[in-house]
Amino acid sequence: IGGEDPLWGHLWTYTAFAAVSKLLLAFKHGKRCQETTDSFMWSLRQRLTVIPEIVSDGLACYEAGVARSFGNAVDYAQLVKTPSKKGKVSTVPFIRKKRVVGCPDMDRVSTSYVERHNSTVRDQNKRFARRTRCHSKKIENHEAQFALYAVWYNFVRIPSTLKTTPAVAAGIASEPWTLAQLIEQAL
Repeated sequence: IGGEDPLWGHLWTYTAFAAVSKLLLAFKHGKRCQETTDSFMWSLRQRLTVIPEIVSDGLACYEAGVARSFGNAVDYAQLVKTPSKKGKVSTVPFIRKKRVVGCPDMDRVSTSYVERHNSTVRDQNKRFARRTRCHSKKIENHEAQFALYAVWYNFVRIPSTLKTTPAVAAGIASEPWTLAQLIEQAL
């Protein structure tokens, strides 16, 4: 709606996630629109020093956002899911992989890692739990809380599959932080 407040109503949290190190690379809160997607992709681009392999869902905004931020310096594919209508057999495959730019490894195109991370976010952060009274009422509080979560996730939390923190696995920290170190850094 024309005069609608951009911070009112449904907001999305875009996340970029490194599959090997499990590092949360970038995040952005906002409407699921081209402006937010472009801002998120540019933020991700500024953090990377290598040509990334990006996999996204089928949101059309991603193609333009990736093109604006990375140009051809990216291997990019989409995993498009087409749910069937209840009781109807679809002629369209449920999951379709689409090469967009570069040479992504189509055998590895998956959104499973980020979907699992989304589940972890909901488990660890009640502001993201569905149908709860704990949702954020102010975007500023939501952003501050998620930034703190991101540091905790990258530097303190030790996933069982890694046996160390994502920051250590990615080589940006020499050892896991304690919760006391996180609090000290936050203050």
